[in-house]
Amino acid sequence: MTTTALELVDESLLEKYRHCNVEWNDWWDCVYESFTEDMEALGVRVDDIYSSGFYSQGDGACFEGAVQDSELFLKNFQGYPMITKLVADGGSVYLSVKHSGYYYHENCTSWNFEAEAFNQILPTPTQFHVDVVAALDEKLSDEVGKFEDEAIEFMKGKMRELYSRLGDEYDHLVSDEAVAETIVANDWHINNDDNEE
Repeated sequence: MTTTALELVDESLLEKYRHCNVEWNDWWDCVYESFTEDMEALGVRVDDIYSSGFYSQGDGACFEGAVQDSELFLKNFQGYPMITKLVADGGSVYLSVKHSGYYYHENCTSWNFEAEAFNQILPTPTQFHVDVVAALDEKLSDEVGKFEDEAIEFMKGKMRELYSRLGDEYDHLVSDEAVAETIVANDWHINNDDNEE
């Protein structure tokens, strides 16, 4: 029967080295990397990530970035036929976010939203076409405000998800099992009296 790392380490050592796995600066790198890849698959470019935690008021996570693929981004939403048509016809919706404020949660962000209009992307050589494009733009304008609100809330939801993923990783790294494995891997449990914190 194999002895686990946790069986080799007593409680005092666990507490002494409780934060050994999160004291190095880049413990969150794998979470940041996988989150950035997941957002790219949704059509969003992540430029920077900010986070603080855990268990204090104001803790959270947010990112700076922008929609880089309107068509891919739209797949996350239902009920926007005019915006979908706009993008299919070569137009785009643009949403970008910047961090603002002292804290790093999703509400410490500022947003910039723009949607092209059909009159910007469709040729209008005759009065008939002008009237058709004007009608399309009127229907489009009915969707834009709601879509902006939903798109921002979608991005804020991803920021909350990022914070949750960071919290899960942190909790794992300070767990008894993970700390014991690090202690054993570094032989800190051998001749412990000679070891320094």
